Amino acid sequence: GQSCHLILIGWNREIYRELWAGSALAEPIRAFVAVDLDADGKEELIALEAAYDVPLSGAASRLKVWVWNGFGFSAVYTVEGRFRQMQIVHTPDGRVLILAP
Repeated sequence: GQSCHLILIGWNREIYRELWAGSALAEPIRAFVAVDLDADGKEELIALEAAYDVPLSGAASRLKVWVWNGFGFSAVYTVEGRFRQMQIVHTPDGRVLILAP
């Protein structure tokens, strides 16, 4: 009975409008951030995901990087583990680090 959908909302200083809405995800997103990881001028979506039957207080089981493919998002990198949070750090030399203790 549960489903998680990612919906992109745009704001043009006058109104909000739906830009894109995805189908139900196989695993719900617990946390996410958009950041340009590879300095190509396009942000990737970094998400922590867990199974639907894991309580909200439980750890996520995947850190996943998604890229926009022109129609929706494609997963390009996955790390399995136990994640409770993540933080994005920009280093002085311009690199982007994902800290996920």
